[in-house]
Amino acid sequence: MFFMDSSQLGHFGEELASQYLECVKGWRIIGKRVRFYRGEIDLIAEDFGEGLGGQVELRFVEVKCRRSTKFGGVVEGLTAQKLTRIWRAICEWRKTSGDFRSGKVWFVGVSLRSTSDVAGGYGLDHGTTEIEEWEVG
Repeated sequence: MFFMDSSQLGHFGEELASQYLECVKGWRIIGKRVRFYRGEIDLIAEDFGEGLGGQVELRFVEVKCRRSTKFGGVVEGLTAQKLTRIWRAICEWRKTSGDFRSGKVWFVGVSLRSTSDVAGGYGLDHGTTEIEEWEVG
C-alpha cells in the first residue's frame, strides 16, 4: 500500500465508510466532512431502515481510520473530547440546516491491514453499541 499522510488516510477511511453505508446499509449520504468552529461531522446520512416504520432517521457518523494498533485501535480514537466536539457540531448543523429529525450517532472504524487474507487490505468495524444507541433529538 502506498504512503498516505493523516489527512489522506482520514479521507480514504471516510470514503470507504461512505461506500459501505450506501451499498450495504442502504443509507443515503447527505453530508461529508461537515465542519464548524466547535467540531465536525465526518458523514451525515439518512437511514430508510426497515424497523423505522417508513420514517427516515438521520445518522451522524464518526469515522476513524488506523494503519496499525501501535497507538490504539479505532475505538480508542473516540475520546470524550472528540465525542463532545461531534455533539457540538451536530447541534450547530441542526441550527443551520433546520433539520431536527430524530437520529443517532454512529461509529465506523476502518483498520488497514497488511495481511493478504482481507480483501483490499482493510477491514470495517461499525455501529459500536455504545455509540449506535445514542439518540440525537
